[in-house]
Amino acid sequence: CKLSKYMRVKEDQAEDLRKAYHCIEFEEEMKYYALRNYKYQDSEFVQYWINRHTTNPNIRNALSTLSRFNYKEAKYWVKCEAEARGINLEK
Repeated sequence: CKLSKYMRVKEDQAEDLRKAYHCIEFEEEMKYYALRNYKYQDSEFVQYWINRHTTNPNIRNALSTLSRFNYKEAKYWVKCEAEARGINLEK
């Protein structure tokens, strides 16, 4: 949820995309707890929510891969969105 919040177009795009990237890193650290609750996840509902929430392919891909605990690929899609907006995520 926070990932989608920060990947939306806002005033300070660079800071929001840095926060989005950080959300993925944080969830990666909390992987144990996330995997424990994974059995309750309805993947069709997750995909429906993602498609309803945004049409941006980078955001869709980041959210979708994150929902499957693929942190490396989710980070990649955040970087792609930053690049598309001309933003360098490195401070």
